[in-house]
Amino acid sequence: MMILVACCGEIAEDCHERLEEISHESLFAQRALAVKSLHAFAAGHYEAAQALAVLVTETAVAREFPGMTYNQIKKEIEVDLGQVRLIELRVQAALCAISPFYTPWRPGLGTEASEELSRHVSVHQADVGHYTQGNAAIAILLVTSVLRALQQLHEQRDSVPRGKDLAGSARQPAGIPRGQGSR
Repeated sequence: MMILVACCGEIAEDCHERLEEISHESLFAQRALAVKSLHAFAAGHYEAAQALAVLVTETAVAREFPGMTYNQIKKEIEVDLGQVRLIELRVQAALCAISPFYTPWRPGLGTEASEELSRHVSVHQADVGHYTQGNAAIAILLVTSVLRALQQLHEQRDSVPRGKDLAGSARQPAGIPRGQGSR
């Protein structure tokens, strides 16, 4: 975590460059909000940056996996490295980072809130111990990675004929939600 905090300026610059690559119309509004979270981060408003980045990530993922619960999403994005194609690996690598992000937690159930970035803690329990510069850095990295992966996912979908995967066979590519692979 200390390394992330020490490199905050570089992280924000790199994330901004990656977000500039987001051009798919379905992601453009979320991209604009992610950029605003980067501006808040760069200005030292880590709590605001973390909160907005968490909500943008949540929105982008929920729109990509409509009607699915957090547990269903976590199961959907599990990676079998023996089955994933190289072209799909970047998408899978970025999406697998949301699994710990969705670790369940609710206030009042007798468990301590996670100190690591958690969607549930960020959304349901504003706590100074959770809204940290380190978690804000992780949140902006996560939103950037997820939006960039979804951009690549849309590019892959747009380049593949209906009913085919990236190799031309009629199977659903790894990393593409079931029922979402064809337009």
